[in-house]
Amino acid sequence: MLAIGDSNELYLLERRGSSFFRTNTIYAFESSYFACDWNQKSNNFAVGSQDGHILAYDIRYTKPISTMYTVNAGSTYGAYSLPENSPFIDIPSKICGMQFSHDSSSLFIGLLQVIKNH
Repeated sequence: MLAIGDSNELYLLERRGSSFFRTNTIYAFESSYFACDWNQKSNNFAVGSQDGHILAYDIRYTKPISTMYTVNAGSTYGAYSLPENSPFIDIPSKICGMQFSHDSSSLFIGLLQVIKNH
């Protein structure tokens, strides 16, 4: 289980019986994270911050395996780029949710007005 909230800390929890125990704490960028999703195999997850940062993680590591940045760090709106791509993609509003595709080949990013597919 992944617990996120009004901080830059991402808490990984393990279920044992009817209780949950924290197994790891990941310290992300300085922003607060409010959107997250696991892929279908439960070995990767992504989190989205209130200022537009999107980080993808492999459960085995505490560093992101992919990072998408806003052009103006710390701004709510802007553009981001996947590390392997050079074009920037406009983010017209705040990130409000995200969902991996069934085969984990895409990450859908829910914005206030539109859904982006990456």
